[in-house]
Amino acid sequence: MPHFGQSTIWPRGYPLNHIAIDPVRTYKKCTGVRPLVQQGVVDGDPDLDAIARLTRKDITVKFDVTFDRNAPPVVLPEGSFTPYNTQNTIHHRDAFFSLLCPQTVTFRVNDIWRSYITQRLLWDIGGHLEYHTATAYQDRTPHDFLQDFIEEDDLYKKVLPFTKFLKSWKGTKETMEERYFEVIKELYKIKILGSLDVHLARAWIRDMKRIGYEFPKMQKPTMKCEDKIVEFFPIEQGSMYLRAKKTTVNVLKAADDLNKASEKKVEAPAAAVKPAATKAPAPAKKAPAKKKKKVHVKVATAAPTAAPTAAPTAAPTAAPATEAPAAAAAVEVNDEEAAPEGEKETPTPDPDSDETNL
Repeated sequence: MPHFGQSTIWPRGYPLNHIAIDPVRTYKKCTGVRPLVQQGVVDGDPDLDAIARLTRKDITVKFDVTFDRNAPPVVLPEGSFTPYNTQNTIHHRDAFFSLLCPQTVTFRVNDIWRSYITQRLLWDIGGHLEYHTATAYQDRTPHDFLQDFIEEDDLYKKVLPFTKFLKSWKGTKETMEERYFEVIKELYKIKILGSLDVHLARAWIRDMKRIGYEFPKMQKPTMKCEDKIVEFFPIEQGSMYLRAKKTTVNVLKAADDLNKASEKKVEAPAAAVKPAATKAPAPAKKAPAKKKKKVHVKVATAAPTAAPTAAPTAAPTAAPATEAPAAAAAVEVNDEEAAPEGEKETPTPDPDSDETNL
C-alpha cells in the first residue's frame, strides 16, 4: 500500500514485523511482463487485518481512505511476496488452476494462503502478480473485529515460516497440475494445511481436466528490465481515524500543521467594556429670595431627579457547538458457516500413499 499513498496501513496477511520497515521507493521499468493475477486496491474500507481495524479508528467512525490515482502499476519480481485477496482481483486463464481456496483454515486466512501459493507457482510459468491503483469503492457491513483477530491467528504466527518455505521450495514435477498437487502435499506435511485440502486439491485437478481446462506450460520469465533505477513517491493520503476532531487525518500534514500552529502568536480576545454609568446632575442652587415691601417670601427650588444609571450589558456566551455523531462503522461481513457439532474430522491420509496421488 505504500506505493499507492498509504504508507501507514497494511493489507490483511502482511507480516507484522515488516510494517515498520521503510517502504521501497526504487523501481525498474520492465517489458514483457505476464501479470497473470492483477489486484486492485479499493477506496473506502480496504481489506486490512483486525489489528489495524481495532487500533486505527474509533468504533463509531467509518473508514473512508483513498489511494493515489496517479500511481503506476507495480509488478512483484520473482522471490518476493505480498498478500492479495478475493476482492477486486482478476485471474488470467493461465492462473485458473490456482483458484481453489484451502478449507482447513479459517475464512480470514484461506484466501491469503491461496495468494502466497499462487505467487510461488506463477514463477514456474513466467507469471507475476501485479498491483494497480483503486478501481473500486468498498463499503463493508459490520461484524466483530475481535472475532476476526481470533480467526486471523495463523496469519500473525505462520506467515513468515510459510513464505520462507515457499521461497526456498523447488518443485520436482514436470507439469503444473502435478507441481500444484506437490506443493499442497508439502504444505500439509509442515502443518500449514490439513488433510482435507490434499483430498480437495486432487479432486479439483481432476474436475479442471474434465471441463477441458489446459494447465499452463512450464516456462521461464519473459520480463526484461532496464538497468536504470528510478524513484517514485506517491501523494500520501490520510489514514488515521482516531479522536482528532476530524474524519480523516493525514499524519504527515497533521504534524506539519501542529508545528506551524506552535509558531504562531495567539492573541487574547478583547475584554468586554463595561458601559459607564450616567452621572446625575448636581442639584440646582437656591435662587435668592426677591425683596418686596413689607413681605419677605422665601422660595426654594425642587430637588432635581437624578438620571437613571445604565446597567452594564453582559457579554453574550456562545453556546457550545454540538458535533454531529460519526457514521456507524462499516466492515467486511464474514460469510463462513460454523462446522456442525459432532462432525468427524476427515481421516489423515499418508501424503506419500497412493491415496493422495493424482
